[in-house]
Amino acid sequence: MGYFGNIIDGIKTTAQGLKITGAYLGKNLKTRGNDVFALQYPDEKLPIDKVTHRGLHEYDVDRCISCTLCAKACPVDCIYIESVGKGKSAIMTRFDIDYSKCLFCALCVPPCPSECIVLGEKYSLPGNSRDDMIVKFHEGVFPIQVKSDLAKTMVEEFQDEGLFALKKSKREENGVPTRVEQDPRKNTDLN
Repeated sequence: MGYFGNIIDGIKTTAQGLKITGAYLGKNLKTRGNDVFALQYPDEKLPIDKVTHRGLHEYDVDRCISCTLCAKACPVDCIYIESVGKGKSAIMTRFDIDYSKCLFCALCVPPCPSECIVLGEKYSLPGNSRDDMIVKFHEGVFPIQVKSDLAKTMVEEFQDEGLFALKKSKREENGVPTRVEQDPRKNTDLN
């Protein structure tokens, strides 16, 4: 494309953007400012398209079998997993996702055999440092809201075998809390 081609392309795209801005300015002038074309976030939010939306992950620490397939599928290596044991009786000691790296590509969801990780509807994770962008899912934050039929069957099976109580007691022995229902960034004192 060359030097002058880049300049012409830059002028065209700037004109295209100004055309859109001008159209909204014209609409606003016609209605004397009564039609608002911007939302006042966070007071107002757009509805979420549940089919195509890719928000923060939701994770069920109790159903995870520590297979690490989600971490292997991640193209940017933003999932960190550590556990004691494997399979149904695995005790998750670390499951972190670094959202400063995450692409929200959803490639971590399909490989999971126990369907314990999905992309949810929450999308806001403001912070003041890079450490605020690392969410410690093993602490029970952002639990899965909608469970599939396979997940419901697994939960019943785990309850019948007493695995939930066993996993909870083992996590407490290792110093890892269960089901912390609060802001994940406040849980940074645990490693």
